[in-house]
Amino acid sequence: GNSRAKWRIEALSLSGSLPRASLSDSALFPALWAGIKLDQIRLASVLNDADTEAVIVNLQQYFSCALGRAYSCAEAGGVFNGYADPARLGVDRWLGLLAARQLAADVIVVDAGTALTLDLLTAQGRHLGGFILPGVNRQVESLFSGTGRVQVRASSLHPQFKAGQTTEEAVAAAITASIAGLLNCARQQMPSALWCLTGGDMEWLKVICDELSVQVTLRPDLVLEGLAWCHMHTYPAP
Repeated sequence: GNSRAKWRIEALSLSGSLPRASLSDSALFPALWAGIKLDQIRLASVLNDADTEAVIVNLQQYFSCALGRAYSCAEAGGVFNGYADPARLGVDRWLGLLAARQLAADVIVVDAGTALTLDLLTAQGRHLGGFILPGVNRQVESLFSGTGRVQVRASSLHPQFKAGQTTEEAVAAAITASIAGLLNCARQQMPSALWCLTGGDMEWLKVICDELSVQVTLRPDLVLEGLAWCHMHTYPAP
């Protein structure tokens, strides 16, 4: 991801996350990885090509094994990409859709990370498209970038459903309202859909969904689930 990298070694029941920048230096790799022998690595990256290539080189040198990279495509596993240019759909969103497809129902996939994305998937596997909004941290940063006196830390904020009486409360209330409006817009398009939440701000979204009486399932490893599914169902790179 743009901020953090999630990893999982399923056969050893090991998983975790680390700052994305840590992947640029093998000395910063998790201590848990020391001495582990892998046959293959599967990678999904939303970084630019140069940064992704640097990560690939570091991982291959550290583990001395092959690496396969996932890409978005027009169709896989009964999921039909809704983008006019399928390759332009972020691979993290694509893998989330592939994992959500296994529920065999109308699904709204919400990934609450650096960006907040919603993707609509019908029970027939048709991706209707999505919504992209800056995540909670990015909304706070964009609001206060360039201001000298007033600063609010995103980590100090919590969902707020009424007008704020401090700057922090007012910011939290506005962010909550913007996200709630987005969720309602998606719900109008797919009123009977299941909701899957993933991403670092997943709990923020759950509080808002509870307030809106939206029933959700929390799937913190949804993208990794999609990546694991691809391992069993290989499709050619575009």
